[in-house]
Amino acid sequence: MQIFESLKKTESKTSVALGFFDGVHNGHKEVIKTAVSKKKDDVKSAVLTFKDSPQFALTGIKKPLLLTNEDKLKLFEECGVDIVYCIDFNDIKNMSANEFVDTLCETLNATSVTTGFNYHFGKGGKSDATELKNLCDIKGIECYTCPAVTHKGENISSTKIREYIINGNIEKANEMLGYNFSLKGTVM
Repeated sequence: MQIFESLKKTESKTSVALGFFDGVHNGHKEVIKTAVSKKKDDVKSAVLTFKDSPQFALTGIKKPLLLTNEDKLKLFEECGVDIVYCIDFNDIKNMSANEFVDTLCETLNATSVTTGFNYHFGKGGKSDATELKNLCDIKGIECYTCPAVTHKGENISSTKIREYIINGNIEKANEMLGYNFSLKGTVM
């Protein structure tokens, strides 16, 4: 798997999953697997994600993350991803929706993109998955939006998983993650 820390011009065509993917939980895996399923001999699967939370870049509020970037990359590789763009959100936060889609087309050479149902992009996060599809249609990029993935009647989300962990319900968190949650740190 190739890893880039900036938006590097890609010669090969790509099928790109878009999102921060904190936790790479079962909902995120659906988005990533959809992008991976679109790869062919001449199309590589890719993920465009961020080194740090977009919320932190926009508000200065830092939530605890479910995974380190290193662990996130391992899960991407397990999903069959060929290329990861793990960039600084500040590099794109002021792009308009059109500029962002131009970047997908011209820099990442995207033939398809996949997002979750609640995806937002463009300056101020004002554009949503519907606008992404409309802009991609203009550029000839296929656009897929995955519906919410549920577990026992609840939408799976990183926020919900964090709540379960904070409240000590690790079993429910693990069910939504699709793997066992763990902590890393130095014992003092």
